[in-house]
Amino acid sequence: MTWLWLCCCGFVAALAEVIAGSRGLVLPLVLLVAFYGGVVAGWRRVLPSIAAVALMVDLSFGRTLPATVVLLGPVLGLAMAWRQQGDCRHLLPQVVVGASVGAIAGTGLLLLVLLPGSGWGEGLLSDIVRTMVECVAAGAVLHPLLCRILDHLAAAMDLPVYGRVRHGGPDEAG
Repeated sequence: MTWLWLCCCGFVAALAEVIAGSRGLVLPLVLLVAFYGGVVAGWRRVLPSIAAVALMVDLSFGRTLPATVVLLGPVLGLAMAWRQQGDCRHLLPQVVVGASVGAIAGTGLLLLVLLPGSGWGEGLLSDIVRTMVECVAAGAVLHPLLCRILDHLAAAMDLPVYGRVRHGGPDEAG
């Protein structure tokens, strides 16, 4: 049931990310859901469904290189480290880890999408700064909000929630 829940969350995040992207906003929503799912359920349960969703996002944006799929590795690695050592209950650590996921997303998008596809002109620096600021700020603001919303809905369905992740348990390998 957790797998189906994370598939639905990933699909809604992909839809919102594509809608925001069509308006010119860069929001790493799929990567934030991947992080959430990686912490809650482990990377093995999350990877197949979230990779399919991430590929849908990349295809929707017409990217020649599936940047969102490539960025799942570092984000799920961070999720596994956070699952072992992170603080899933307090606001400030959630802001920091959300900004970290945003920084991974922004850096990846710059290296894999923006820089290879653009000429070195006057607007490149402003595009770089805008992309990084949007990704980091979106991650910092949206991650705690996303955790609250998804935890509330998951608790209502009697599914594992992010705020109650046990650190160092026997199922921590994924």
